[in-house]
Amino acid sequence: MQVAAQKAVEQEKRDIYNQAMKNVDEQTSCRSGLNTRDLKIALNKLREVDPARYRKAESGIVADLSACIAKIGRSFPERATEYKKQAIKLFPGNSAIANVAIVPKDPCDLSLAGLGARGKRAICRDRLAGEEKGPSLVVIPAKGSMKAFALGKYEVSVDEWNQFCASDGNCPVKKNTSGDLPITSVSSSEVKSYLAWISDKAKRKYRLPTRAEWEYAARAGQAKLDSNRNCKLNSRGIQKGDSLIKTEVGAQNRWGLVNHVGNARELVADRGGALVAIGGSFQTPMEDCTANLAESFSQADDITGFRVLREIVER
Repeated sequence: MQVAAQKAVEQEKRDIYNQAMKNVDEQTSCRSGLNTRDLKIALNKLREVDPARYRKAESGIVADLSACIAKIGRSFPERATEYKKQAIKLFPGNSAIANVAIVPKDPCDLSLAGLGARGKRAICRDRLAGEEKGPSLVVIPAKGSMKAFALGKYEVSVDEWNQFCASDGNCPVKKNTSGDLPITSVSSSEVKSYLAWISDKAKRKYRLPTRAEWEYAARAGQAKLDSNRNCKLNSRGIQKGDSLIKTEVGAQNRWGLVNHVGNARELVADRGGALVAIGGSFQTPMEDCTANLAESFSQADDITGFRVLREIVER
């Protein structure tokens, strides 16, 4: 009688354990999302009913849960980040869960490639520290061996430069220059420092475009340049090109770039890494002011600025 009763109790425990394990498997299989509340209930039941059996199963449960969180993270990183926090509470100190890598969703999604001229929804910006945001970017389509990338819609402005100087403290804030003009009179080392700073703040890779990348984005498959670009013109009573204009003033090309030709000439990396200033400036005669114009650059001057390239990591 006692033996039979004992067997019945043990069978009941096995049934309860197996049902709880079934519930755990249902959650960690990731077939229909992840309910960490139900998972917690099932785990507590396993630990309570048969601790020894649970200890043997725990590593497999953790592996499945980690894989599920990583899978969710590929499409819904914010959701996966919350699941990871909850999983760490379920398995305190577990390195497998702590090491699950979740890449934040890229605001510069590849679906935006080539659409930068279509308004605000086609522009992307990275979040920096706090509530600050980085430069407005447009996504440039891939071509052959050249991967898609995000490029500044506008030249880097004085305001954006001052944001860096105020945060980093290694350069003086420019107080006597209008904030919506392109930043000029900066050296290559200062530009390099800015790019390192914004890369760190955004947790993304920012750099200068190569000459090939810049020319590809500037042309955007168009044969014709904006006839009103800010280059030097003095003909038949029409005079222009006297000074820099606001970064956001001007016609955009098919991919959304503004003032890519004229206004401030822009620094790019040529073959071998040497910097050249490309695209002409407000001082360049209109007939020479094209996307092909590349000039040597050795030191800071008041006609040279830059626009940022931000790399896109394909998921």
